[in-house]
Amino acid sequence: MQRGNRDFLLGERFAKASGATLLADAVVHDLHGTPTLIMHGDQLCTDDVGYQRFRAWWQDPVHRRRFLALPFFVRRGIGATLSAGSRRAIETKPEAIMDVNTDAVASALRERGVTRLIHGHTIAPRGTRTMSTGASASDRCSRTGTARRVTWKSPRRV
Repeated sequence: MQRGNRDFLLGERFAKASGATLLADAVVHDLHGTPTLIMHGDQLCTDDVGYQRFRAWWQDPVHRRRFLALPFFVRRGIGATLSAGSRRAIETKPEAIMDVNTDAVASALRERGVTRLIHGHTIAPRGTRTMSTGASASDRCSRTGTARRVTWKSPRRV
């Protein structure tokens, strides 16, 4: 299980209770002989500076502990407020900044020495994009669907 933008507070206790394994933000796994980087993908949306600031704040263990120490009804209210704010922000932000940044993708692939990335966080419409590194991305998701999967696959090492 990998944390995402809606379940970033899930931790080891939940993983143990559900029988899941909590994965790091980025994991390289061999898929049918091809080393593949698996990520939630929100960390690749680097053009959305406001979201990245929020993400960095919540990644801080001190902020997590303080939040989790609050009574449940307070946390639930904060969560509802944050969700409503997120929905409003999505309506007003340019679509381009809410998708993964191709330079961030190329960098993630290069840093880990892999040529394939599978991630789930995208708001982009269907289509194929070509990265400057020669890799192409096929977005196999429905913009209106809830399940999203995008695969970046490069014909050569980047």
